[in-house]
Amino acid sequence: MARNITPSSGTGSSGSAGNPQDFAHVDTIVMDLDDTIVAGTPAILAYIETIYDGLRREARMSAEDVAAGFAAIRGQEIYAFTKAFNQHGPLREKFPHGDLNERFKHIAERADRAFVEALTPDEDFVAAIDTWRKQGYRLILMTEGPGSATVVKMDGTGLGEKMDQMLVVAEGDPDPAIPVREGYPSKLWDKIRQLPPGFKESRDVISKALAEIGVDPKRTVMIGNRTDRDLKPMQELGAATILVNQFNRRPDEGAMKKRLAQHLFGGKTMPKGAGAATTEDAGGIVPNAVLERTARLTELLSGPPGYTPDVPKAPGPSHNGPAPAQ
Repeated sequence: MARNITPSSGTGSSGSAGNPQDFAHVDTIVMDLDDTIVAGTPAILAYIETIYDGLRREARMSAEDVAAGFAAIRGQEIYAFTKAFNQHGPLREKFPHGDLNERFKHIAERADRAFVEALTPDEDFVAAIDTWRKQGYRLILMTEGPGSATVVKMDGTGLGEKMDQMLVVAEGDPDPAIPVREGYPSKLWDKIRQLPPGFKESRDVISKALAEIGVDPKRTVMIGNRTDRDLKPMQELGAATILVNQFNRRPDEGAMKKRLAQHLFGGKTMPKGAGAATTEDAGGIVPNAVLERTARLTELLSGPPGYTPDVPKAPGPSHNGPAPAQ
């Protein structure tokens, strides 16, 4: 996917494989999820298209009606489509009685399976997370995805237990009778903080959220696959940045984004906080490092200050600010 990266006042080995010295001060690693650690775009597309295909066949609905119902749901900041069949207007008109979530439960189950199967975590990134955990870095996930999708991804890949905190997009309950946490039960909710839609574009919102969990951006590195949403706000707060491209170079990336935009929004303007899955990177900064493959991550980040090989530090918040109030 083409990038539009313009220089900034940031320092470091811009546009290169990076220099470990640029990251020697770092004791906290903040990382994006979709298309950074896991193949987010194909997973979202598999999820959406499994639902759409199922409803077109089994409910005998047109593609336009399926899309219209979910566009209205998404406009309410409801992301958990498989728990929101009762809120789907055209579907409810066709089936005015009964619990539609129960009636089409098998479609939901197929979609959830397709979603997890398509995630395909990057093996080198996962190995890096394991190493960083042992070395004592504090690990923070910061994603434009909602909590419902995040717990599915992180539980499905086994990565959730390795994170100290997770910052996600706040979402509405897909069904008034089923709070989203009940629809997606997980121990990971205790680690999650929900922030306003579009928060990754707001330096102020990110700054406040990090302060609340005791993270100093100046002792932090942000790793993501986009310069605009992932890296720019964090670099402006003083963080080091690493751009990873291992998922961005898929030859069908552009086509997948167009299909998602059509499915989710019918070609209309996307709502605030719609995320990066259907948009191009607007650029705006030069990262400290740009990696086509993630095998070098542990070379650039080889231990927080004070780390001694073979003497692991306990992971957690103690080495970057005070522990957050419970």
